Amino acid sequence: MKSNKVLIFIGFFMFLGAQGYVAESLSSYQQTIETVFLREAANKNTFKQAVQTARLLGFLEYMSPDSFGRFHACISKYKNWDTLTAKGKQSALDACKAQGRNLAGEIAPVTPSISAVSPAANSIQERELRELRKEILDLRNMVEKLQTQVKNNHDRTLETLHQISQTPVSQTSPVEERIPSEENF
Repeated sequence: MKSNKVLIFIGFFMFLGAQGYVAESLSSYQQTIETVFLREAANKNTFKQAVQTARLLGFLEYMSPDSFGRFHACISKYKNWDTLTAKGKQSALDACKAQGRNLAGEIAPVTPSISAVSPAANSIQERELRELRKEILDLRNMVEKLQTQVKNNHDRTLETLHQISQTPVSQTSPVEERIPSEENF
């Protein structure tokens, strides 16, 4: 009875371990490998391992999530990536990279690209872009005209002030000349 409980207990932990293996996702594996890369890149003695880890990261970057299961199963046959030598990492990656690609006859899921634009939408965008460029050009021309007008007004104002400062001031002010004196009454 006790041995059955031990076997169930061991089986349960093996099941959990297998679930962890299966539950490994592309993004979590990438994060793990990025951590390994940072640790290797920080140490000058592990430069060659860091190069192979960078290769793996580049490969993972373009791997489809559908292909990751096969790739992960293949790469897991080798020791833990973190403990492999540079040659071991190179061999493991070379041996498993085919598992990370879709087979030639297999159709990869097509996701619409944001940059893919229909010809009609493209021509509308081009027309709007031309209109915007024309409006910007018109605005620039108006700003240049306004700058010229402001400069001309400034020059005329300075010229007028200069003329006023050059004219002699009469002895009596114009107001005094208009007021009749007491003698005239």
